[in-house]
Amino acid sequence: MTTNYTIGTSGVVTFTAAPANGAVLTWTGTFSWLCQFDDDELGLWQDFVNRLAIETLRFTTIKL
Repeated sequence: MTTNYTIGTSGVVTFTAAPANGAVLTWTGTFSWLCQFDDDELGLWQDFVNRLAIETLRFTTIKL
């Protein structure tokens, strides 16, 4: 398998040569983004039987 790209520490993909016009690009995988929650509590509410929903979830991105 040949790799024609690099992935930087911030997740930026850089191709060694531009893909052809109309080329279909696909990606499968995961990506992590470091963050911290702003609050120590979650506002939960029950919308259906045995199912909880989060009313608000506040977080801040951590820049390294």
